[in-house]
Amino acid sequence: MESAQAQDAAGGKQDFGAKEANSYALISLFLGVVWLFGFGSLAAIYLGFKALGEIRRSDGAESGRAFAWGGIVTGLFGLTSCGLVIAVALGAGG
Repeated sequence: MESAQAQDAAGGKQDFGAKEANSYALISLFLGVVWLFGFGSLAAIYLGFKALGEIRRSDGAESGRAFAWGGIVTGLFGLTSCGLVIAVALGAGG
């Protein structure tokens, strides 16, 4: 079998190859982990949801749902942390 696809007994194709991870999902996770505060967190959340939509529309051709959700969660954590730091700084200044 030379390709990643083969004919089954009914004549349909079966895919035995690995799925490609969605690029937006990987970037989302990277931004969420590396750049925890501010715009990186916002970008991680946006790209994570964009990746989930693309993965859903790919009909199984792309993977990366866990990466996308990881980016969304770390982005939300970063925004929450940033908000807490700002609240504490404003509270300490008054």
